[in-house]
Amino acid sequence: DIDVPLARQNGGLDMTQIGVNAAYSRGPWTVAFAAVHGFGQIDSTRWTVGGNALASYRGHVDGVLGEVNY
Repeated sequence: DIDVPLARQNGGLDMTQIGVNAAYSRGPWTVAFAAVHGFGQIDSTRWTVGGNALASYRGHVDGVLGEVNY
């Protein structure tokens, strides 16, 4: 959570990430792979003259990495 009391703002980020990785070596060669998927909820509140301004949305992140080494 993020809280900025003097500015009357706060927010939060709840995220879960799931990933896999694998590597294979043969002689001087190595091949590796990794992948990740994340999902979460993002919320924020800030005070305005007209009342509180609220925001709430979902977030996603995906990543892939591959490498070959000699």
